[in-house]
Amino acid sequence: MCLLLLVARPKMMTALSGNALMLDCSQKPVAPVNWTYMHSPDSEVQHIITDGSVVSDYTDRFDIHGSSLVIREVQLSDGGSYTCSDVKKDVFMYNVTVVGEKLQLFLDM
Repeated sequence: MCLLLLVARPKMMTALSGNALMLDCSQKPVAPVNWTYMHSPDSEVQHIITDGSVVSDYTDRFDIHGSSLVIREVQLSDGGSYTCSDVKKDVFMYNVTVVGEKLQLFLDM
């Protein structure tokens, strides 16, 4: 028996500190979904959404909208890798970089 695991290439995202960020999980609204987060490759996996519900440690700024993860008032510490898996076992991955206002002002020049 051979098990084939397909791993998606992460989508690169940049968010401005203080703004909201939405990460989509699937092509169609599917629930329940699971979202995990790793600040860096050697950090522990944090469970944000489990079976479609926000884990209590994240209820202040994280929401689920359909199957999408919404982060309100993004902070520099929110940067890292986010992974979603849905009931069909599709996997969606994002590498998020958060920039502060000073960098954004420089980029706008």
